[in-house]
Amino acid sequence: MSNKRGQITIFLIFGFVILTAFLFLFYLNNQVKDIREKVETQMTLSDLTIPIKSYVDLCLRSTKGVFYEAFHTVYLHNKKNVMPDIATIENEISEYVNENLDFCIKDFEDFKSQGYEIESSEFSTVASINRNNVAFSLDFPISLRKGGKSATMGKFFVEVPSRLDLIYNTAKNLTDDQLNHLDKICVSCLIGFGDSNDLYFELLPGETNLTLIMAEDNKTKLNNEPYIFIFAFNHSSN
Repeated sequence: MSNKRGQITIFLIFGFVILTAFLFLFYLNNQVKDIREKVETQMTLSDLTIPIKSYVDLCLRSTKGVFYEAFHTVYLHNKKNVMPDIATIENEISEYVNENLDFCIKDFEDFKSQGYEIESSEFSTVASINRNNVAFSLDFPISLRKGGKSATMGKFFVEVPSRLDLIYNTAKNLTDDQLNHLDKICVSCLIGFGDSNDLYFELLPGETNLTLIMAEDNKTKLNNEPYIFIFAFNHSSN
């Protein structure tokens, strides 16, 4: 009798072990399935958003380039250094991108022609001039749909290699130095500042009492061309 009870107990324990193992495998299989579905969903969303992100990033880069090439301002006027500070230039770049990014985005027409359904809200750009780069943070809420899949986007960030910070500080030093000899341009100073910072300076023809100074940076390329920065000294006293 005791042998039968022992056998029954062994069978019960063995059955419990099998049931426990089965339940564990069932749970593990469901967990793996859930993880796989989440990964597949993330991959699907990435496949859907990557082309849009690349397109917006490219527009950010190309739009800022137009601003750089068009940026001219007076740094010396009425015997005073009237240079804008870095924050002012950052705000001007941000405003320029905000006003002109749409011309590149073009309401995502190319993507809509490929079957994308895209809705976007107003965007806002913040530019930051850093050492060796200019960073752009863009808030741009976008919802997209294609082939039964949907996704949302909102934040974009790009860093563009640039020595604008160095050029700005060099221009500031030149302007401060110019205050010591207002009647003439110190050409040797331009050469010295240029050599010490790997920059090339050139005087450009301008209006009477106005000297245009071009800073050319061959280390930073813009559309495969040297980066050009132009500022001016106004020698008039009024």
